[in-house]
Amino acid sequence: MAVGVVGVMIYFLSPTVIKHRSQVTKTASIITARLALHSMVDYTLFGIRQRWCFSESWMQESCGASTPPKAIEILSHPRSVERLLMKQETVDFLSAIGIANPEKVPLVNGIDQTINLANFSAMHPVYKIVADLKGYTVEYIRIQITRDVRAAIPEYGREIYLKVVVSLLDKTRKVIEVGSSKLVTTSFIGVYPREVGSFALMVAGDLRLDKESASDLGVGGAYFKQQGSREQAIKYPGLTFESPVFVNGALHLPKAPDLAVDLAEGDTVYTPVTFKDKVILGYGPIKRENVEFRPRSAGNEVDQFWSNIRQFGGFQKGVEVDGERDLGLDYLSGYASGAGLPNANLMALCKRHEDRKYNLSTTANSQLRGALLSKSSGKYNYRLALTDGNLFNQQGKQTDRPVEVGSGFFGSDLLKDWGLTNRDAGPVSKFKMRFGGLVVEGEVPLDGTVTLEPKIDLRPLERSIERQLSSAEGDLDDARREFESGSPMRWSEPAGTWMMLKRIWSEARNRVPADPGRVANARYALQSAQNDLRNAQANKDRLDQQVNNAEQTRVHFAWQLE
Repeated sequence: MAVGVVGVMIYFLSPTVIKHRSQVTKTASIITARLALHSMVDYTLFGIRQRWCFSESWMQESCGASTPPKAIEILSHPRSVERLLMKQETVDFLSAIGIANPEKVPLVNGIDQTINLANFSAMHPVYKIVADLKGYTVEYIRIQITRDVRAAIPEYGREIYLKVVVSLLDKTRKVIEVGSSKLVTTSFIGVYPREVGSFALMVAGDLRLDKESASDLGVGGAYFKQQGSREQAIKYPGLTFESPVFVNGALHLPKAPDLAVDLAEGDTVYTPVTFKDKVILGYGPIKRENVEFRPRSAGNEVDQFWSNIRQFGGFQKGVEVDGERDLGLDYLSGYASGAGLPNANLMALCKRHEDRKYNLSTTANSQLRGALLSKSSGKYNYRLALTDGNLFNQQGKQTDRPVEVGSGFFGSDLLKDWGLTNRDAGPVSKFKMRFGGLVVEGEVPLDGTVTLEPKIDLRPLERSIERQLSSAEGDLDDARREFESGSPMRWSEPAGTWMMLKRIWSEARNRVPADPGRVANARYALQSAQNDLRNAQANKDRLDQQVNNAEQTRVHFAWQLE
Protein backbone atom coordinates (compact mmCIF):
# COMPACT_ATOMS: atom_id res chain seq x y z
CA MET A 1 0.00 0.00 0.00
CA ALA A 2 2.85 2.41 0.87
CA VAL A 3 4.55 1.61 -2.42
CA GLY A 4 1.36 2.52 -4.28
CA VAL A 5 1.07 5.88 -2.50
CA VAL A 6 4.69 6.77 -3.31
CA GLY A 7 4.13 5.82 -6.92
CA VAL A 8 1.09 8.06 -7.17
CA MET A 9 2.93 10.98 -5.58
CA ILE A 10 5.85 10.69 -8.03
CA TYR A 11 3.39 10.49 -10.90
CA PHE A 12 1.63 13.72 -9.90
CA LEU A 13 4.89 15.57 -9.02
CA SER A 14 6.78 14.73 -12.22
CA PRO A 15 5.15 17.52 -14.36
CA THR A 16 6.01 20.02 -11.63
CA VAL A 17 9.62 18.86 -11.51
CA ILE A 18 9.94 19.00 -15.30
CA LYS A 19 8.39 22.47 -15.41
CA HIS A 20 10.67 23.67 -12.64
CA ARG A 21 13.71 22.25 -14.42
CA SER A 22 12.67 23.95 -17.68
CA GLN A 23 12.28 27.25 -15.85
CA VAL A 24 15.70 26.89 -14.25
CA THR A 25 17.27 26.12 -17.63
CA LYS A 26 15.52 29.10 -19.21
CA THR A 27 16.63 31.38 -16.40
CA ALA A 28 20.19 30.14 -16.74
CA SER A 29 20.06 30.87 -20.47
CA ILE A 30 18.88 34.42 -19.84
CA ILE A 31 21.57 34.97 -17.22
CA THR A 32 24.23 33.64 -19.61
CA ALA A 33 22.91 35.89 -22.42
CA ARG A 34 22.86 38.97 -20.18
CA LEU A 35 26.34 38.20 -18.90
CA ALA A 36 27.61 37.93 -22.49
CA LEU A 37 25.90 41.17 -23.46
CA HIS A 38 27.35 43.16 -20.57
CA SER A 39 30.78 41.60 -21.07
CA MET A 40 30.84 42.73 -24.72
CA VAL A 41 29.69 46.21 -23.69
CA ASP A 42 32.44 46.52 -21.07
CA TYR A 43 35.03 45.25 -23.55
CA THR A 44 33.82 47.72 -26.18
CA LEU A 45 33.89 50.66 -23.76
CA PHE A 46 37.45 49.78 -22.81
CA GLY A 47 38.45 49.76 -26.49
CA ILE A 48 36.82 53.15 -26.99
CA ARG A 49 38.68 54.66 -24.05
CA GLN A 50 41.95 53.26 -25.42
CA ARG A 51 41.25 54.59 -28.93
CA TRP A 52 41.51 51.16 -30.56
CA CYS A 53 41.09 50.12 -34.15
CA PHE A 54 38.73 47.12 -33.92
CA SER A 55 39.17 44.08 -36.14
CA GLU A 56 36.31 42.28 -37.87
CA SER A 57 36.33 39.75 -35.00
CA TRP A 58 36.12 42.70 -32.55
CA MET A 59 39.64 42.55 -31.16
CA GLN A 60 42.29 45.23 -31.05
CA GLU A 61 44.37 45.37 -34.22
CA SER A 62 47.00 47.67 -35.67
CA CYS A 63 45.50 50.64 -37.48
CA GLY A 64 47.88 50.13 -40.40
CA ALA A 65 50.65 48.08 -41.90
CA SER A 66 53.32 50.46 -40.58
CA THR A 67 54.80 50.24 -37.09
CA PRO A 68 53.73 52.53 -35.56
CA PRO A 69 50.82 53.14 -37.95
CA LYS A 70 50.91 56.31 -40.02
CA ALA A 71 48.31 59.03 -39.59
CA ILE A 72 46.82 58.38 -43.01
CA GLU A 73 46.35 54.71 -42.07
CA ILE A 74 44.54 55.59 -38.84
CA LEU A 75 42.33 58.02 -40.77
CA SER A 76 41.30 55.35 -43.28
CA HIS A 77 40.69 52.34 -41.00
CA PRO A 78 36.97 51.42 -41.21
CA ARG A 79 36.65 50.74 -37.45
CA SER A 80 38.97 53.38 -36.02
CA VAL A 81 37.73 54.94 -32.78
CA GLU A 82 39.73 58.08 -33.55
CA ARG A 83 37.61 58.61 -36.65
CA LEU A 84 34.46 58.04 -34.60
CA LEU A 85 35.48 60.67 -32.03
CA MET A 86 36.65 63.26 -34.58
CA LYS A 87 35.09 66.72 -34.37
CA GLN A 88 34.89 69.50 -36.95
CA GLU A 89 37.90 71.36 -35.58
CA THR A 90 40.03 68.27 -36.23
CA VAL A 91 38.67 68.07 -39.77
CA ASP A 92 39.65 71.73 -40.28
CA PHE A 93 43.16 70.99 -39.02
CA LEU A 94 43.50 68.02 -41.39
CA SER A 95 42.47 70.27 -44.24
CA ALA A 96 45.03 72.88 -43.21
CA ILE A 97 47.89 70.37 -43.26
CA GLY A 98 46.94 69.07 -46.69
CA ILE A 99 45.01 65.84 -46.02
CA ALA A 100 42.90 65.03 -49.08
CA ASN A 101 39.11 64.96 -48.58
CA PRO A 102 39.20 65.50 -44.80
CA GLU A 103 35.41 65.74 -44.67
CA LYS A 104 35.24 61.99 -45.41
CA VAL A 105 37.43 61.03 -42.44
CA PRO A 106 34.86 61.15 -39.57
CA LEU A 107 32.66 58.06 -39.26
CA VAL A 108 29.37 59.94 -39.46
CA ASN A 109 27.30 56.75 -39.49
CA GLY A 110 29.29 55.18 -36.65
CA ILE A 111 30.61 51.61 -36.47
CA ASP A 112 28.33 48.62 -37.08
CA GLN A 113 29.85 45.12 -36.85
CA THR A 114 28.16 41.73 -36.78
CA ILE A 115 30.19 38.76 -35.48
CA ASN A 116 29.40 35.15 -36.32
CA LEU A 117 29.76 33.02 -33.17
CA ALA A 118 30.89 30.09 -35.29
CA ASN A 119 34.00 32.09 -36.19
CA PHE A 120 34.47 33.75 -32.81
CA SER A 121 38.16 33.67 -31.91
CA ALA A 122 39.24 31.62 -28.92
CA MET A 123 41.84 34.35 -28.26
CA HIS A 124 39.16 36.91 -27.54
CA PRO A 125 39.17 38.10 -23.90
CA VAL A 126 35.45 37.34 -23.47
CA TYR A 127 35.50 34.07 -25.41
CA LYS A 128 34.76 31.86 -22.37
CA ILE A 129 31.61 33.83 -21.63
CA VAL A 130 30.40 34.17 -25.21
CA ALA A 131 31.20 30.55 -26.04
CA ASP A 132 28.41 29.41 -23.69
CA LEU A 133 25.90 30.99 -26.07
CA LYS A 134 26.71 28.50 -28.82
CA GLY A 135 24.40 25.95 -27.25
CA TYR A 136 21.41 28.25 -27.55
CA THR A 137 19.71 29.90 -30.53
CA VAL A 138 22.27 32.72 -30.65
CA GLU A 139 24.13 32.82 -33.96
CA TYR A 140 25.46 36.38 -34.12
CA ILE A 141 26.47 39.29 -31.90
CA ARG A 142 25.94 42.78 -33.30
CA ILE A 143 27.79 45.84 -31.95
CA GLN A 144 26.70 49.35 -32.94
CA ILE A 145 28.54 52.51 -31.89
CA THR A 146 27.01 55.85 -32.89
CA ARG A 147 27.16 59.47 -31.84
CA ASP A 148 24.63 60.47 -29.18
CA VAL A 149 23.29 63.74 -30.58
CA ARG A 150 20.29 64.22 -28.33
CA ALA A 151 19.52 67.85 -27.58
CA ALA A 152 19.27 66.97 -23.89
CA ILE A 153 23.03 66.36 -23.85
CA PRO A 154 24.66 69.59 -25.08
CA GLU A 155 28.37 69.67 -25.81
CA TYR A 156 30.37 72.39 -24.11
CA GLY A 157 33.90 71.48 -25.15
CA ARG A 158 35.78 68.74 -26.93
CA GLU A 159 33.88 65.90 -25.30
CA ILE A 160 32.00 63.34 -27.41
CA TYR A 161 28.96 61.34 -26.32
CA LEU A 162 28.46 57.86 -27.75
CA LYS A 163 25.72 55.25 -27.75
CA VAL A 164 26.78 51.59 -27.64
CA VAL A 165 24.22 48.91 -28.47
CA VAL A 166 24.99 45.17 -28.25
CA SER A 167 22.36 42.67 -29.35
CA LEU A 168 22.13 38.90 -29.76
CA LEU A 169 20.75 37.67 -33.11
CA ASP A 170 19.35 34.37 -34.36
CA LYS A 171 20.27 32.68 -37.63
CA THR A 172 18.00 35.09 -39.55
CA ARG A 173 19.90 38.00 -37.96
CA LYS A 174 16.88 39.13 -35.98
CA VAL A 175 17.10 40.18 -32.34
CA ILE A 176 16.23 37.29 -30.04
CA GLU A 177 13.21 37.85 -27.76
CA VAL A 178 12.64 36.07 -24.47
CA GLY A 179 9.08 36.63 -23.39
CA SER A 180 8.39 40.32 -23.89
CA SER A 181 12.01 41.47 -23.63
CA LYS A 182 14.70 41.57 -26.31
CA LEU A 183 18.27 40.45 -25.72
CA VAL A 184 19.68 43.94 -26.27
CA THR A 185 21.65 46.17 -23.94
CA THR A 186 22.47 49.84 -24.44
CA SER A 187 25.15 51.94 -22.81
CA PHE A 188 25.86 55.66 -23.07
CA ILE A 189 29.38 56.98 -22.62
CA GLY A 190 31.02 60.40 -22.56
CA VAL A 191 34.54 60.43 -24.02
CA TYR A 192 36.79 63.28 -23.02
CA PRO A 193 40.09 64.03 -24.75
CA ARG A 194 43.22 63.07 -22.82
CA GLU A 195 45.07 66.35 -22.41
CA VAL A 196 47.90 67.48 -20.19
CA GLY A 197 45.60 69.89 -18.38
CA SER A 198 43.19 67.11 -17.39
CA PHE A 199 45.76 65.40 -15.14
CA ALA A 200 46.66 66.45 -11.62
CA LEU A 201 50.03 64.69 -11.90
CA MET A 202 52.05 63.18 -14.75
CA VAL A 203 55.05 61.01 -13.91
CA ALA A 204 57.45 60.23 -16.77
CA GLY A 205 58.98 57.24 -14.96
CA ASP A 206 57.99 55.10 -11.95
CA LEU A 207 55.96 56.40 -9.03
CA ARG A 208 57.23 55.04 -5.70
CA LEU A 209 55.06 54.93 -2.57
CA ASP A 210 57.52 52.63 -0.77
CA LYS A 211 60.59 54.84 -0.39
CA GLU A 212 61.77 57.07 2.42
CA SER A 213 64.24 59.05 0.26
CA ALA A 214 64.77 60.10 -3.35
CA SER A 215 67.59 57.63 -3.97
CA ASP A 216 67.43 55.30 -6.97
CA LEU A 217 64.25 56.74 -8.45
CA GLY A 218 65.38 56.21 -12.04
CA VAL A 219 64.91 58.58 -14.96
CA GLY A 220 61.68 60.55 -14.67
CA GLY A 221 60.72 58.89 -11.41
CA ALA A 222 58.93 60.43 -8.41
CA TYR A 223 58.11 59.33 -4.87
CA PHE A 224 55.94 60.11 -1.86
CA LYS A 225 57.66 59.49 1.44
CA GLN A 226 56.62 56.38 3.27
CA GLN A 227 56.03 56.87 7.02
CA GLY A 228 56.94 54.25 9.59
CA SER A 229 53.66 54.37 11.57
CA ARG A 230 50.15 54.44 10.16
CA GLU A 231 48.70 55.38 13.52
CA GLN A 232 50.79 58.55 13.61
CA ALA A 233 50.60 59.53 9.89
CA ILE A 234 46.84 59.02 9.50
CA LYS A 235 46.16 61.83 11.95
CA TYR A 236 46.94 64.23 9.12
CA PRO A 237 45.07 64.42 5.77
CA GLY A 238 48.19 64.08 3.65
CA LEU A 239 48.07 64.66 -0.13
CA THR A 240 44.85 64.00 -2.05
CA PHE A 241 44.56 63.94 -5.86
CA GLU A 242 41.03 64.77 -6.99
CA SER A 243 41.88 64.57 -10.71
CA PRO A 244 43.38 61.70 -12.72
CA VAL A 245 47.05 60.80 -12.32
CA PHE A 246 49.18 59.41 -15.15
CA VAL A 247 52.22 57.21 -14.48
CA ASN A 248 54.26 56.22 -17.51
CA GLY A 249 56.08 53.41 -15.76
CA ALA A 250 55.31 51.18 -12.79
CA LEU A 251 53.60 52.17 -9.55
CA HIS A 252 55.16 50.67 -6.39
CA LEU A 253 52.88 50.20 -3.37
CA PRO A 254 54.09 50.33 0.24
CA LYS A 255 55.22 47.08 1.82
CA ALA A 256 52.32 45.18 3.37
CA PRO A 257 52.51 43.26 6.64
CA ASP A 258 51.07 39.83 7.23
CA LEU A 259 47.37 39.45 6.55
CA ALA A 260 46.69 38.90 10.25
CA VAL A 261 48.04 42.36 11.12
CA ASP A 262 45.69 44.06 8.66
CA LEU A 263 42.75 41.98 9.82
CA ALA A 264 43.48 43.04 13.39
CA GLU A 265 43.93 46.67 12.21
CA GLY A 266 47.44 46.71 13.61
CA ASP A 267 50.00 49.43 12.98
CA THR A 268 51.84 49.31 9.62
CA VAL A 269 53.84 51.57 7.35
CA TYR A 270 51.81 54.30 5.64
CA THR A 271 52.25 56.71 2.73
CA PRO A 272 49.92 59.70 3.21
CA VAL A 273 48.57 60.03 -0.34
CA THR A 274 45.06 59.32 -1.69
CA PHE A 275 43.94 59.03 -5.32
CA LYS A 276 40.27 60.03 -5.47
CA ASP A 277 40.14 59.85 -9.27
CA LYS A 278 41.41 57.09 -11.52
CA VAL A 279 45.08 56.29 -11.98
CA ILE A 280 46.22 55.63 -15.57
CA LEU A 281 49.35 53.59 -16.16
CA GLY A 282 51.29 53.70 -19.40
CA TYR A 283 53.15 50.41 -19.49
CA GLY A 284 52.55 49.50 -15.86
CA PRO A 285 52.36 47.37 -13.84
CA ILE A 286 51.52 47.89 -10.17
CA LYS A 287 54.18 46.35 -7.95
CA ARG A 288 54.68 45.54 -4.31
CA GLU A 289 58.15 44.70 -3.01
CA ASN A 290 59.43 44.90 -6.64
CA VAL A 291 57.19 42.10 -7.90
CA GLU A 292 53.86 42.37 -9.68
CA PHE A 293 51.05 43.02 -7.22
CA ARG A 294 48.80 40.15 -6.17
CA PRO A 295 46.21 40.15 -3.38
CA ARG A 296 47.31 38.20 -0.33
CA SER A 297 43.97 36.40 -0.13
CA ALA A 298 41.05 35.50 -2.35
CA GLY A 299 38.43 38.10 -1.50
CA ASN A 300 39.24 38.81 2.13
CA GLU A 301 37.77 42.06 3.43
CA VAL A 302 41.15 43.82 3.35
CA ASP A 303 41.97 42.55 -0.15
CA GLN A 304 38.73 43.08 -2.05
CA PHE A 305 39.18 46.57 -3.49
CA TRP A 306 41.99 49.02 -4.22
CA SER A 307 40.47 51.32 -1.62
CA ASN A 308 40.88 48.62 1.09
CA ILE A 309 44.66 48.73 1.06
CA ARG A 310 45.58 50.15 4.47
CA GLN A 311 49.16 51.23 3.66
CA PHE A 312 48.02 54.37 1.73
CA GLY A 313 44.79 56.24 0.95
CA GLY A 314 43.91 53.85 -1.91
CA PHE A 315 42.76 54.12 -5.52
CA GLN A 316 39.21 55.35 -5.05
CA LYS A 317 38.22 55.03 -8.73
CA GLY A 318 40.41 52.18 -9.85
CA VAL A 319 43.33 51.80 -12.23
CA GLU A 320 43.53 51.73 -16.03
CA VAL A 321 46.47 50.44 -18.06
CA ASP A 322 47.27 51.67 -21.59
CA GLY A 323 49.69 48.83 -22.22
CA GLU A 324 52.41 51.02 -23.74
CA ARG A 325 54.58 53.91 -22.64
CA ASP A 326 53.94 57.50 -23.73
CA LEU A 327 56.83 58.27 -26.07
CA GLY A 328 56.49 62.02 -25.61
CA LEU A 329 57.14 61.75 -21.88
CA ASP A 330 60.03 59.37 -22.51
CA TYR A 331 61.80 61.87 -24.76
CA LEU A 332 60.91 64.78 -22.49
CA SER A 333 62.37 63.11 -19.40
CA GLY A 334 65.45 61.70 -21.09
CA TYR A 335 64.31 58.09 -20.71
CA ALA A 336 64.65 57.83 -24.50
CA SER A 337 66.69 59.94 -26.90
CA GLY A 338 66.36 60.69 -30.59
CA ALA A 339 68.94 60.51 -33.35
CA GLY A 340 70.80 63.77 -32.76
CA LEU A 341 69.50 67.29 -32.21
CA PRO A 342 66.22 68.43 -33.74
CA ASN A 343 66.34 70.33 -37.01
CA ALA A 344 66.46 74.03 -36.15
CA ASN A 345 64.71 75.04 -39.36
CA LEU A 346 61.84 72.63 -38.72
CA MET A 347 61.53 73.89 -35.14
CA ALA A 348 61.38 77.48 -36.44
CA LEU A 349 58.64 76.49 -38.88
CA CYS A 350 56.73 74.81 -36.07
CA LYS A 351 57.01 77.91 -33.87
CA ARG A 352 55.90 80.16 -36.70
CA HIS A 353 52.94 77.90 -37.35
CA GLU A 354 51.90 78.15 -33.69
CA ASP A 355 52.37 81.95 -33.67
CA ARG A 356 49.97 82.31 -36.58
CA LYS A 357 47.17 80.84 -34.48
CA TYR A 358 47.32 83.60 -31.88
CA ASN A 359 49.37 86.56 -33.21
CA LEU A 360 47.33 88.29 -35.94
CA SER A 361 50.26 90.52 -36.92
CA THR A 362 52.01 87.49 -38.46
CA THR A 363 49.27 87.23 -41.12
CA ALA A 364 48.50 90.93 -41.57
CA ASN A 365 50.14 91.06 -45.03
CA SER A 366 48.91 87.72 -46.38
CA GLN A 367 47.60 87.66 -49.94
CA LEU A 368 45.06 85.61 -51.83
CA ARG A 369 46.67 83.59 -54.59
CA GLY A 370 45.49 81.06 -57.10
CA ALA A 371 47.26 78.14 -58.71
CA LEU A 372 46.25 76.33 -61.88
CA LEU A 373 45.85 72.66 -60.91
CA SER A 374 44.71 71.21 -64.22
CA LYS A 375 43.24 72.06 -67.60
CA SER A 376 41.55 69.83 -70.15
CA SER A 377 38.92 70.28 -72.86
CA GLY A 378 38.55 73.96 -72.13
CA LYS A 379 38.13 73.38 -68.37
CA TYR A 380 40.49 75.15 -65.99
CA ASN A 381 40.75 74.10 -62.33
CA TYR A 382 42.25 76.63 -59.91
CA ARG A 383 42.97 76.42 -56.19
CA LEU A 384 42.75 79.54 -54.02
CA ALA A 385 44.78 79.93 -50.83
CA LEU A 386 46.20 82.59 -48.53
CA THR A 387 49.91 83.19 -48.06
CA ASP A 388 51.83 83.41 -44.76
CA GLY A 389 49.97 80.39 -43.40
CA ASN A 390 46.76 82.37 -43.04
CA LEU A 391 43.43 80.54 -43.02
CA PHE A 392 40.00 81.43 -44.34
CA ASN A 393 37.30 82.42 -41.87
CA GLN A 394 34.20 80.40 -42.67
CA GLN A 395 30.96 82.40 -42.65
CA GLY A 396 27.80 81.10 -41.02
CA LYS A 397 25.62 81.19 -44.14
CA GLN A 398 24.97 79.23 -47.31
CA THR A 399 27.04 79.89 -50.39
CA ASP A 400 25.21 82.20 -52.79
CA ARG A 401 24.67 81.46 -56.45
CA PRO A 402 26.91 83.43 -58.84
CA VAL A 403 25.16 86.49 -60.32
CA GLU A 404 25.81 88.56 -63.45
CA VAL A 405 26.25 92.27 -62.68
CA GLY A 406 27.09 93.60 -66.13
CA SER A 407 26.32 93.09 -69.81
CA GLY A 408 28.70 92.62 -72.70
CA PHE A 409 28.79 91.87 -76.39
CA PHE A 410 26.63 88.76 -75.96
CA GLY A 411 24.11 90.21 -73.53
CA SER A 412 23.64 89.52 -69.83
CA ASP A 413 22.59 85.85 -69.96
CA LEU A 414 26.09 84.37 -70.05
CA LEU A 415 26.05 81.56 -67.42
CA LYS A 416 24.72 78.30 -68.78
CA ASP A 417 25.15 76.41 -65.50
CA TRP A 418 27.04 76.41 -62.22
CA GLY A 419 28.02 73.72 -59.71
CA LEU A 420 29.04 73.50 -56.06
CA THR A 421 30.74 70.46 -54.49
CA ASN A 422 30.15 71.39 -50.85
CA ARG A 423 26.82 73.13 -50.42
CA ASP A 424 26.76 72.73 -46.64
CA ALA A 425 30.05 74.57 -46.10
CA GLY A 426 29.89 78.30 -45.50
CA PRO A 427 31.62 80.73 -47.88
CA VAL A 428 35.15 81.91 -47.14
CA SER A 429 35.83 84.22 -50.08
CA LYS A 430 34.12 86.22 -52.81
CA PHE A 431 35.22 86.26 -56.43
CA LYS A 432 34.68 88.51 -59.44
CA MET A 433 35.33 87.32 -62.99
CA ARG A 434 35.20 89.37 -66.18
CA PHE A 435 34.11 88.05 -69.57
CA GLY A 436 34.75 91.03 -71.76
CA GLY A 437 32.25 93.61 -70.57
CA LEU A 438 30.30 91.08 -68.49
CA VAL A 439 31.09 90.70 -64.77
CA VAL A 440 30.14 87.62 -62.69
CA GLU A 441 30.31 87.74 -58.88
CA GLY A 442 30.00 84.82 -56.49
CA GLU A 443 31.30 83.06 -53.37
CA VAL A 444 33.73 80.20 -52.79
CA PRO A 445 32.92 77.70 -49.96
CA LEU A 446 35.43 76.16 -47.58
CA ASP A 447 36.98 73.01 -49.09
CA GLY A 448 34.62 73.24 -52.03
CA THR A 449 34.70 73.93 -55.75
CA VAL A 450 32.61 76.39 -57.74
CA THR A 451 32.20 75.46 -61.39
CA LEU A 452 31.09 78.08 -63.93
CA GLU A 453 30.00 76.96 -67.39
CA PRO A 454 29.70 79.92 -69.80
CA LYS A 455 26.96 79.98 -72.39
CA ILE A 456 28.63 81.75 -75.31
CA ASP A 457 27.02 81.98 -78.77
CA LEU A 458 29.65 82.97 -81.36
CA ARG A 459 27.24 82.95 -84.28
CA PRO A 460 26.61 86.74 -84.27
CA LEU A 461 30.34 87.35 -84.24
CA GLU A 462 30.87 84.77 -86.97
CA ARG A 463 28.22 86.37 -89.20
CA SER A 464 29.70 89.84 -88.63
CA ILE A 465 33.17 88.64 -89.56
CA GLU A 466 31.82 86.85 -92.63
CA ARG A 467 30.13 90.06 -93.82
CA GLN A 468 33.30 92.05 -93.30
CA LEU A 469 35.38 89.43 -95.09
CA SER A 470 32.94 89.35 -98.00
CA SER A 471 33.12 93.13 -98.27
CA ALA A 472 36.90 93.02 -98.13
CA GLU A 473 37.03 90.37 -100.85
CA GLY A 474 34.76 92.52 -103.02
CA ASP A 475 37.02 95.55 -102.53
CA LEU A 476 40.03 93.48 -103.48
CA ASP A 477 38.29 92.22 -106.65
CA ASP A 478 37.50 95.81 -107.58
CA ALA A 479 41.13 96.75 -107.01
CA ARG A 480 42.33 93.96 -109.30
CA ARG A 481 39.97 95.05 -112.07
CA GLU A 482 41.17 98.63 -111.75
CA PHE A 483 44.80 97.44 -111.99
CA GLU A 484 44.00 95.50 -115.11
CA SER A 485 42.06 98.36 -116.73
CA GLY A 486 44.63 101.00 -115.80
CA SER A 487 41.96 103.24 -114.15
CA PRO A 488 42.80 105.23 -110.97
CA MET A 489 43.04 102.81 -108.03
CA ARG A 490 41.48 103.29 -104.60
CA TRP A 491 44.24 101.71 -102.56
CA SER A 492 42.97 103.13 -99.35
CA GLU A 493 39.71 101.14 -99.48
CA PRO A 494 41.06 97.58 -99.10
CA ALA A 495 43.56 98.76 -96.52
CA GLY A 496 40.85 100.51 -94.55
CA THR A 497 38.60 97.47 -94.77
CA TRP A 498 41.36 95.21 -93.53
CA MET A 499 42.17 97.56 -90.62
CA MET A 500 38.51 97.64 -89.64
CA LEU A 501 38.38 93.84 -89.70
CA LYS A 502 41.45 93.67 -87.55
CA ARG A 503 39.95 96.08 -85.01
CA ILE A 504 36.64 94.17 -84.82
CA TRP A 505 38.44 90.86 -84.49
CA SER A 506 40.63 92.20 -81.66
CA GLU A 507 37.61 93.54 -79.76
CA ALA A 508 35.76 90.23 -80.19
CA ARG A 509 38.68 88.25 -78.83
CA ASN A 510 38.87 90.47 -75.75
CA ARG A 511 35.17 90.20 -75.08
CA VAL A 512 34.61 86.43 -74.92
CA PRO A 513 36.61 83.27 -74.34
CA ALA A 514 37.81 82.01 -77.70
CA ASP A 515 36.23 79.06 -79.48
CA PRO A 516 39.27 77.22 -80.94
CA GLY A 517 37.49 76.06 -84.12
CA ARG A 518 35.82 79.31 -85.02
CA VAL A 519 38.81 81.39 -84.12
CA ALA A 520 40.98 79.28 -86.42
CA ASN A 521 38.56 79.76 -89.34
CA ALA A 522 38.31 83.50 -88.77
CA ARG A 523 42.07 83.83 -88.40
CA TYR A 524 42.56 81.97 -91.72
CA ALA A 525 40.11 84.31 -93.48
CA LEU A 526 41.86 87.40 -92.10
CA GLN A 527 45.26 86.06 -93.13
CA SER A 528 43.93 85.47 -96.64
CA ALA A 529 42.64 89.04 -96.75
CA GLN A 530 46.00 90.28 -95.55
CA ASN A 531 47.80 88.28 -98.28
CA ASP A 532 45.47 89.68 -100.92
CA LEU A 533 46.21 93.18 -99.67
CA ARG A 534 49.93 92.54 -99.87
CA ASN A 535 49.56 91.18 -103.41
CA ALA A 536 47.54 94.23 -104.40
CA GLN A 537 50.22 96.52 -102.98
CA ALA A 538 52.88 94.59 -104.92
CA ASN A 539 50.88 94.97 -108.17
CA LYS A 540 50.51 98.67 -107.52
CA ASP A 541 54.25 99.05 -107.01
CA ARG A 542 54.93 97.10 -110.23
CA LEU A 543 52.52 99.22 -112.26
CA ASP A 544 53.93 102.43 -110.78
CA GLN A 545 57.39 101.30 -111.83
CA GLN A 546 56.15 100.60 -115.36
CA VAL A 547 54.53 104.03 -115.53
CA ASN A 548 57.75 105.69 -114.37
CA ASN A 549 59.80 103.75 -116.90
CA ALA A 550 57.41 104.71 -119.70
CA GLU A 551 57.54 108.39 -118.65
CA GLN A 552 61.33 108.42 -118.64
CA THR A 553 61.42 106.80 -122.12
CA ARG A 554 58.98 109.38 -123.47
CA VAL A 555 61.00 112.31 -122.13
CA HIS A 556 64.26 110.91 -123.48
CA PHE A 557 62.70 110.36 -126.94
CA ALA A 558 61.33 113.91 -127.03
CA TRP A 559 64.74 115.34 -126.16
CA GLN A 560 66.35 113.43 -129.04
CA LEU A 561 63.73 114.81 -131.44
CA GLU A 562 64.57 118.32 -130.42
